[in-house]
Amino acid sequence: PGRRQLANLREGGHGTDPNEILDLKGAAKVLGVSKAHLSKMLSGLIPGLPRIPHVRAGRSVRVRRGTLLEWFRQAELESARGLTQ
Repeated sequence: PGRRQLANLREGGHGTDPNEILDLKGAAKVLGVSKAHLSKMLSGLIPGLPRIPHVRAGRSVRVRRGTLLEWFRQAELESARGLTQ
């Protein structure tokens, strides 16, 4: 993600309600990635990244904004730990 997307992510994106339910497009926008890449992240297909907790109803995907932000923080911490070892 670019600097602007990362700044939005740290600030909670445009919305600030952690209980806001995001669709695939909204979650991808928060992270600054494509919908296709986010789909791979949700499925655990990106090496070195844990799966993003989400709810799937058929082909529809929903992610809570707060869960997405917490996932990012945890992935960020894991990455930092890997750099210091």
